[in-house]
Amino acid sequence: MDIRRSFVRLGERFVHYRQAGAGPVLVMLHQSPQNSRMWLEPMARLSRQYRVLAPDLPGFGHSDPLDMAQPTIADLSAACHEWLDALGIGQCAVFGMHTGGMVAVHMGLDRPDRVGLVLVDGYAIFTAQERALLGERYLPPFQHDWSGQHLRWLWARMREQSFFFPWCEQDTPFALRYPAPDIATTHAAVMDILEVGDHYRLGYRAALQFADRACVADLAMPTRLFYREDDVLIQHRERLPDLPAHIQAPRLPDRPALWAAVEKTLASRSGGVGADTALVQEAGWQRRVVATELGGIASWIWSQQTEAKDLRLVLHGPGQGPTRPTQDAPDDTDMLVQPDLPGHGASAECAVGGLETTAAAMIELCLNLAWNSDLRIEAHEGAVGLALAVADLWPRRVIGLTLIQPWLPTAEERDWLLNHLPDLNPTPAGGHLLEAWQWERERHLFPPWKPPLAAHRIPGAAPDVDRVHANTVALVNLGARLKRLMAEFVLPGLTDPLLSKPYPIRLHYDPARDDGRLAALERQVQTARTQGHPPP
Repeated sequence: MDIRRSFVRLGERFVHYRQAGAGPVLVMLHQSPQNSRMWLEPMARLSRQYRVLAPDLPGFGHSDPLDMAQPTIADLSAACHEWLDALGIGQCAVFGMHTGGMVAVHMGLDRPDRVGLVLVDGYAIFTAQERALLGERYLPPFQHDWSGQHLRWLWARMREQSFFFPWCEQDTPFALRYPAPDIATTHAAVMDILEVGDHYRLGYRAALQFADRACVADLAMPTRLFYREDDVLIQHRERLPDLPAHIQAPRLPDRPALWAAVEKTLASRSGGVGADTALVQEAGWQRRVVATELGGIASWIWSQQTEAKDLRLVLHGPGQGPTRPTQDAPDDTDMLVQPDLPGHGASAECAVGGLETTAAAMIELCLNLAWNSDLRIEAHEGAVGLALAVADLWPRRVIGLTLIQPWLPTAEERDWLLNHLPDLNPTPAGGHLLEAWQWERERHLFPPWKPPLAAHRIPGAAPDVDRVHANTVALVNLGARLKRLMAEFVLPGLTDPLLSKPYPIRLHYDPARDDGRLAALERQVQTARTQGHPPP
């Protein structure tokens, strides 16, 4: 079953969600600090009979947070209903786990006309003592440190939650009898938080601050509060208030039994069918996932409401985190397309292809958005080779190329770069995170294709810590694919191909970071411009 990813704009924020299947609508809400990615296997199973929709809750995954310091469970419920309104969904069933389960209950309380069935995997009912215990010590700020020590802390913290609950209390009464998580499990949990940073605390805190445990008994629709024996919340079942007959709280042995019970309950009560209304795309900034040969590529898109005759494609550097554009409308183009490269950002679930395959995917993206437009390309740092490959595939459409701090290494320098990339294979103690951090930070202090000698030191202040962190997340997401990506994208000998192009080329660079080659290239470009370009 094909699971599709999309964004919808609600005011100034974007909601990322997954959907699959057709028929009665089932909404699936994730636990903290995860996102809709946790539902991939259940969605494939359940979408054979249902239309399954799974959002990233505000502040998680690729969804923007709400514009408030600390949302409550009621706020998250209202946000989910706003999202369903935008999608044109009428009646539905809602399933949630842990934090998502609390939100599911509130959705039923808020809109009984819409929610016909509530299903919860582990409904949390924390006591006042537990809420005090699970306070700020449980949710310390996730602040980026120049040394990268926040990454080492995060790896240890995500493993510790398998040994103690809460993880920050390490006395015998809090010990758990779970096996140690394997490397892949720890790595996935770490990535969930790396993607959202300090916003990870929002969902946790909303759940911990919720104290109205009796409200679940007020639900008017059929409700199942499932409690698994292998869930840390199993003891919360005994804290439930007296429940009416249509609200049941069965105990289950494990996850397979959970999904069997979910399917049985859904089969008996369809949960309603959504209208599947097509979304109206507004003028201005949009966030879309466009299907290509490599998979769904997420892009920031600004466009006029009229048909675009001029499109600017902005390519960020490989191995770097894509940046969110400013909300100002560009004044030099009809449409601006800023994709997250395959394997990066919200396109991280795409296959990472070679240079020609990625270039073809970029053309496919542009054709999907504006099939009859001229093309201007803007390439940052190591994306020069990709920009030229795109231009070579669409030569009669390209009318300009802008290079921002381009990487133009020699063959020897490229070999040095490839031989000194960080080893990003996950390790038991999380050392690959620090490998990525150190490489990313120091490439701003020394050109990454040169030995870190005093003569090669780039003058100026230390790199911005938040940007180093964002790029480190991109590196870790790529993992072992990084070396292949750099080998494909960062090419030597690009000066002559650049000078042979029939369209204008513009360079923007910091002279302090230039060893003379970019200034020389700029002079050659200007000379070629005054003498006229060679024919296409």
